[in-house]
Amino acid sequence: DDSDNGIVWETKYVSGLHLECVFSENEDAARVFCEKYELDSYYCVDAESSEWKNGFDCFLSQIDIVYIKTEQRKRERYIRRSLEQGKYVISDAPVVSSKEKLKELFALATANNVILVERVTLVYLRAFNQLVWQTHSALVGDIVCVKCTISQNHYEGGRSFSETAVPALCAAIKILGKNYLDINTNVVKNKSGNCIYDMITMKYPKALATIEIGNTVDVEDEFVVIGTKGRVTIPGDWWNTGYFEAKIDDSKGLKRYCFNFEGNGLRYLLQELLIMISDERTECTRLFNEESETLADILEIINQRG
Repeated sequence: DDSDNGIVWETKYVSGLHLECVFSENEDAARVFCEKYELDSYYCVDAESSEWKNGFDCFLSQIDIVYIKTEQRKRERYIRRSLEQGKYVISDAPVVSSKEKLKELFALATANNVILVERVTLVYLRAFNQLVWQTHSALVGDIVCVKCTISQNHYEGGRSFSETAVPALCAAIKILGKNYLDINTNVVKNKSGNCIYDMITMKYPKALATIEIGNTVDVEDEFVVIGTKGRVTIPGDWWNTGYFEAKIDDSKGLKRYCFNFEGNGLRYLLQELLIMISDERTECTRLFNEESETLADILEIINQRG
């Protein structure tokens, strides 16, 4: 398709970035995208042989950073080729279907002195990072539960249940950590066998995380951290947030913490990526490799059980 997830617009607000070209397996799609967003050039799969590497390599030769936006089953080959060519990679999440494959790609990025970044914009938002810091600093006492509800119909990255679950699982990992004890998933399917609702529970030594995902059923988007002394709440599309609210037991009313948020969050990821490149890092600083590997491990368990 010719949609861009907002990255064309978002790059206009990041100094030092210029969008050069596009690659697609479909020549018409590549041409339309190039014309629509006024890019310099486009590349595609060879129409006669269906060979993708030559066109993709020509595309890579023109750029330093590549954004991989394709269905999950095809992501690995494009990411692997990009890393082999020494390119910095942003990919929709989840990157691959298993923890072991993800570890291979991270190792490949390190070997080529580049970074593989998952497009989880939530972890780049100042409001969310402050929420994590505040809850770790006992804003609401000891954390008892993290509750995330997200509608696949509202989440712009949610082409599948796995993709929709990513921001919620990342939030739980960021707040409660990687060392969960157990995970359970409870899937509800319609008459056609399609998943329409899932309740994921993660048990920690002294806390729980519960994640509700709805598809075509009415669930109310919300993010809540419950503590022994109060709660933190983000209503609505919490994965694109510029604020959170705290209700402390011994205080009157809500305290609202507001932070700058513009666009769809991608500009903050891009800004942070440029800093990481300048610092010559080979690991993402907002979602560490071990956290991404934990995420991949959880998704693998959920998919096996679902």
